[in-house]
Amino acid sequence: MKLKSYRTISLLSCMGKVVEKVVEELLFDEAEGRALLSDGQFGSRRKWSAIDAAAIMVDRAHAGWKEDNIMGVLLMDIKAAFPSVARGRLIHARKTKKINGDLIRWTESFLSERTVERVIDGNVLQSHPVEAGVPLGSPVSPILFAIHTAGLIKWVEQRVPAEGLSVVDNLGWVATGKDVNQVVEKLEACAAESIEWVSRRDLQFDTAKTEAALFTRKRGHKKHLRPKLTAKIKVGDGFVRFNKQATRWLGVWMDAHLMFKEYHNRCMKKARAAEARLRVLTKMHGIIPERIRAVQIACVQAVALYGSELWWDPRKIGRREDLQLLLNWQARSTLGALPTTPMGALMRESGLTPAPVALDARQQRFTARLASACEGSKQKAVHDHPTSGAPICRVLTKEHERGREAETMRWPNPDQEPAGKTVILSEDTVQKKEAIRWVRESEAKVGEGVWMWCTDGSGSDDGRL
Repeated sequence: MKLKSYRTISLLSCMGKVVEKVVEELLFDEAEGRALLSDGQFGSRRKWSAIDAAAIMVDRAHAGWKEDNIMGVLLMDIKAAFPSVARGRLIHARKTKKINGDLIRWTESFLSERTVERVIDGNVLQSHPVEAGVPLGSPVSPILFAIHTAGLIKWVEQRVPAEGLSVVDNLGWVATGKDVNQVVEKLEACAAESIEWVSRRDLQFDTAKTEAALFTRKRGHKKHLRPKLTAKIKVGDGFVRFNKQATRWLGVWMDAHLMFKEYHNRCMKKARAAEARLRVLTKMHGIIPERIRAVQIACVQAVALYGSELWWDPRKIGRREDLQLLLNWQARSTLGALPTTPMGALMRESGLTPAPVALDARQQRFTARLASACEGSKQKAVHDHPTSGAPICRVLTKEHERGREAETMRWPNPDQEPAGKTVILSEDTVQKKEAIRWVRESEAKVGEGVWMWCTDGSGSDDGRL
């Protein structure tokens, strides 16, 4: 066990956390309204997640392969991120950015006169003053840290032809080139600029967690473009080699060809182990099927489907069958049925969603969320003039193209009125009726059939949807 990997979680008062949550919302609105956060920052922001950052990285690799380039990434981690934030520098940075004065004064008061008191086996130890850092466990700490480090990606991208992706303290630099030497040169420049920037703010990177990876096209690459994994990247006083095996970033294992085979196998292995443990518990304690289903979805399917937006393709059935076998076991565990029970009846009575429908629905939700994140006047500007935020719209376009191939659908350009839309249905039947009414009106307007997916797996009363 590595003790340095653990941090003290601050147990603050519940009423205090309510106030902190309100301030967190105000700080977020201030940061987004004045564009204080970098486009490459995906942590501590609404409508963004770690999967979005991973999708950007995958999209960048495929875009580079189309131009016969290879892509390299340098993954860095800020050491002891929250505890290392200097209070004086944090307040000074907010004053420099001219953040609302009330929010600055609240932040200064929040970080002042803090003490920590440890309790071990019921024994209360002596309290000590805390002069630096933001408390772990506080709702406001992530956005404070995000604003504090927001200038890092902008600083490096202005000096190096590379792109930065960040989720809180996890930082990834993406660089493309015709050969490995070009990629190494860009990544070394990113590392040097990053180390210089954080050192001026009393932060540092954890060298033990620094990794590098190369992504290349599996077939069709010219011989002289194949990467040499023996190349070294100078990071600070040491060197980092490119990983020969799959690289883990933000919970996603990425192999050199971005096939996600190892990642899928790892997710399925963890999901099967969780399902087996749940099966034993349900047999011992006799939990009702409704509760079993809820636990199965939360503890098993969440693990198996995490990141499936990156690899799911309706034309490939192998991984879909793996997931369906897991769902069959879940259905048996939920109902306690015999092994000879027909699977169709099991899936229907258990209320579990079949694998193809679950994968399609998850990808549709992913696309719909990206579409809503790109809404407004900024969407067209980002689409026409790519920046760090442009990959989101390109990933969205890629998903639309995949849907067109699989479902023979025609998707509009971002600046055109959509001929279809995705509606995330809840248990409210009124919302579903409104969506169906929209489809009927669209059919009358365009003079042709309009498709609609119901993410709960149901259809319309007439069977057309």
